[in-house]
Amino acid sequence: MSLPIAITDPHFHVWDVATSPNPNLGGITSEFPTWTVSDYRKQAGELNVKGLVHVEAIVGQKQGGFVLDPVAETRAVASQASQLACGQKLVIVPFVHLGRDDAADVIAAHKKAAGDAFVGVRMILNYSESDPSLTWPQVERGDFLTGAVPTFDRNFPLLAAHGLSFDFHVNWFQLESAAAFLSRFSDTTVIVDHLGCPKLDSDGGAEEDARRIETWRVGMRALAALPHVHLKVSGLVYIKRHWIADASANAVVKSLVREAIDMFTPSRIVFASNFPVDLFVGRDDLVTLYRELHRLVEDLPLVDREAMFHGNAWRLYKCGSCGLTA
Repeated sequence: MSLPIAITDPHFHVWDVATSPNPNLGGITSEFPTWTVSDYRKQAGELNVKGLVHVEAIVGQKQGGFVLDPVAETRAVASQASQLACGQKLVIVPFVHLGRDDAADVIAAHKKAAGDAFVGVRMILNYSESDPSLTWPQVERGDFLTGAVPTFDRNFPLLAAHGLSFDFHVNWFQLESAAAFLSRFSDTTVIVDHLGCPKLDSDGGAEEDARRIETWRVGMRALAALPHVHLKVSGLVYIKRHWIADASANAVVKSLVREAIDMFTPSRIVFASNFPVDLFVGRDDLVTLYRELHRLVEDLPLVDREAMFHGNAWRLYKCGSCGLTA
């Protein structure tokens, strides 16, 4: 069943590990060694997808780690514009390590590779000193969004200078400090990915999950108080793995999503697929995923649903003016 509204998907990935190995992706590449724009189109079926936002799959790049080339990824993604459906737009949000001295040069290289289709930067910043499972691949420290890394502070204004947005995600306990940092940069459009990553189903059981949700809630309120910060509803399988198939998990996820919408208002929310990662984890096809995402908000006014599934992302990521076409 297709949705009765248009879609701009502000979070999908492509890769080819045969030509560009990427161990940061983990076990997903054993089942999906190659994922292309054409693969996305096949999954989309009759969905009315107007725009696509490719978000980097490089992840963190710590010193001494596995070296990946973010600009090569941008070139590879841009080269797949010919695989788009007629009328679709593609824009690119690559990785730039803002904590390094070469950030300006990397931004220039992305611009050369993708032109105006280069619309933003994404950094995954999930880090935990006490729980290694909460540190995402090659993220070397947890204080980038605290003001403790001078190079990061110096480079962050480059985003506004180049008209670029900033996508990021952190653990739920990093959200509040991230809000304090981002309050200093109101001229940069910011998008928080994956609902703020309130990872549940912990070993601590229901009590620990409740503590995590409360910490998430405090951080999200701080972020929602900043008008230039937006929220991406995506990666829900990371929060509750079986949120579609299991009714109780679905209820928890719906409660968090609706609370977040109340905080940010529909004008600052975008819904996204996070494909093919969610396909691998959740074992759901793209049409099913979007149908279930829509069910979380199907009682809201049509104008709000149209904004959250299409209009907001189309505007934030400049799809109308900057997107690549087939």
